[in-house]
Amino acid sequence: MMRKTLALIIAALLAIPMLGAIVSTSTDDVQEIAEPMAQSVIDGLENDDYDAFSKYFAARLKVVLTESRFKTQQSYFEKNLGSLANVEYLGHVNYTSYTRTIFKAYASTAEQEVLMWFDIDKRTVTVSGSQQDRYYLIGFEIQPPPTASE
Repeated sequence: MMRKTLALIIAALLAIPMLGAIVSTSTDDVQEIAEPMAQSVIDGLENDDYDAFSKYFAARLKVVLTESRFKTQQSYFEKNLGSLANVEYLGHVNYTSYTRTIFKAYASTAEQEVLMWFDIDKRTVTVSGSQQDRYYLIGFEIQPPPTASE
């Protein structure tokens, strides 16, 4: 039941309209942007800290993934995955309006590797008369380990 709920929430997150431009075509640039975002989500889940978890969220993602929904996700994460070690950036894929970054990590409770996707959007904003790029997390998925019935 929890797995189906998780899948529905993830599907809802990925269905959010995604606006903006491609983050970058340079692997080093994308990795430099994506790693702190991914680590913040992981730290938030591991430490039951919604502020860290949602630190890089776009406003629309915060509306969908509220603190009360986070508590449900955090419980599932803790029970089924535990802590994540050896987090490794694998690469990225540029789509028209966002960039999907891909990581893998070792899940302590599941005793296996899991894959993680983090979708990043770039917005150009004007601050004190100059344009600056801001990056936001617009969606993510942490592949849960398969159950014995799968």
